[in-house]
Amino acid sequence: MSAQVTLQTVVRAWERRRRLSAFVESLPRAMIPGTMLGAGLALYSRLRPGVEDVTAVTIALAGAALGVLVLAGWVWLRPRTLIDSARWFDMRFGLKERISTALELIDGRIQADAGLAAHQLDDAQAVAGGVRAQVLLPFTSDRRAWITVVAALALLAVLIMLIPPVSAADAADRERAAIAAAADQVAEILEDIAADPNLSDEERGPLLEALQAQLETMRDPNITLDEALATLSEVEGTLSEQAEMAQSEIEEQQAAEDAAANALGQGREAAPGQSLQEQIESFEQSLGQTTDEQLAQAADALENAADALEQTHPEAAQALREAAQALREGDREAAAEALRRAAEQAGQSAAEQTQRAQQQQSMEERAQQARAAQEEAAESSSEPAAFSRPEEGPEGLGDAQDGAQGEGMFGQQASEGETEGEGGSSQLAPPDDAAQGENNDTGEAGSGSQGMGDGAADLGDDASAQGQQGSRSDNPDENNPDGTGVRTYQPVYSPRFSVEAGDGEDVRLQADPGAAPLDQGEFDDNPLGESVVPYNTVFSDYADAASRALESGYIPLGMRDVIRSYFSSLDPAAQP
Repeated sequence: MSAQVTLQTVVRAWERRRRLSAFVESLPRAMIPGTMLGAGLALYSRLRPGVEDVTAVTIALAGAALGVLVLAGWVWLRPRTLIDSARWFDMRFGLKERISTALELIDGRIQADAGLAAHQLDDAQAVAGGVRAQVLLPFTSDRRAWITVVAALALLAVLIMLIPPVSAADAADRERAAIAAAADQVAEILEDIAADPNLSDEERGPLLEALQAQLETMRDPNITLDEALATLSEVEGTLSEQAEMAQSEIEEQQAAEDAAANALGQGREAAPGQSLQEQIESFEQSLGQTTDEQLAQAADALENAADALEQTHPEAAQALREAAQALREGDREAAAEALRRAAEQAGQSAAEQTQRAQQQQSMEERAQQARAAQEEAAESSSEPAAFSRPEEGPEGLGDAQDGAQGEGMFGQQASEGETEGEGGSSQLAPPDDAAQGENNDTGEAGSGSQGMGDGAADLGDDASAQGQQGSRSDNPDENNPDGTGVRTYQPVYSPRFSVEAGDGEDVRLQADPGAAPLDQGEFDDNPLGESVVPYNTVFSDYADAASRALESGYIPLGMRDVIRSYFSSLDPAAQP
């Protein structure tokens, strides 16, 4: 067998082993998607009906087989030339391009002397024969990938053997039980509202009617889980709406009482934190010390307080108007009697307000109870509550208002920051020293560097310092940190560097003498770079170099005659 055929056979054998090694190494990674998908479907079937065990196993095996087929096609069917394989093996085995050069000589890509080519082929064949491909191309595998495959298959087996899948009947029974439990919660809420002493008959009647209709819907034998969740959401909405109404009435009454208390306290010394009843009683006690000239002012204060209480406390407002009229007529005793009636009405209103607060709190608790029942019913089917409402009780409304106020505060700060930036004192503007450097006639470059340092320090200040600067930006007199006055903001920061002259003159640097060309001559006559040196004048240099290499022992003994013959054939004196 010739060296050419032997070399090609060896390279093909190496290529087959390389492909087989790559296939074995990637085999577990190709099986991971299929096995993981099968295990995931088996786990899903334990939570929700719809996937049989046979389907999960089939998908796992089919997915693993498909991955192996795709890997086999990718590894074995990809075309690769013999030269490319030889180059890869030269690098992998450290053959110094012997194999690829020999194959290029065989294909005629490299033109060389026949003797030299034969020696090259023999050398490549000898080196290839000494390569131990089994050692240099071992069969390796990814242990972590195999662990993943085995874990997925083990999970699939455990789920199939130990945990039965959820059937449609089991899911229906579980949903039915969850709906029944939620209906019991609604019935309990209904009983609590029927016995709540904080509700009036006018409020209790419509509320019980709405909840009774929703309870009948919950106890419908044909109701689905989605319909039950929607009904529970309606129950929660009804209770939350009642709580919001109570909170709104409380806030309205409190605002009216505060306005009336402020009206009564004008021009008088009142203890802080007094209720409306205490303010009226204090006003009554002060009538004995009021002069005739002050009666008109006291009557006006009572009229203002009555106007504030007209909508929320009509009885107290009427009593205050009677007291004001009595004061204008000079009847202090009638005014005191009317004020006592007004204080009594204010005390009753305070008790009603306390009762209303208790009602609002109880409605919030029942709304949270309905929401908890809704979440428990949704968990029975492993689905989120599609009809859930956000908790929008009075506390939630208060939080929303607080958030709106906070947003306004942040918006104000942002607007202040923008105003400050437009005014020229923004921290992102060019630093002070850098701006001075641009206008400095002395041309000092150090000010620019100092300005850059100041700008970096400004950017590193904390949030509190920024807030203080924002609060001071409203005063134009304080926008003078360096004593030079307010400057016009420049959106582009362009400092001068040390190579620029401050007086506008150009600075020319001396050229590096080492950059001058080492060779001199005229190159225009030979633009293509063709060789114009006579061959016979340089051959002696080449021959001397070859002789020194032959004498030094660098060239193998078997190749010395070939090298000597090659250079002898190039001798211009030996050619005809």
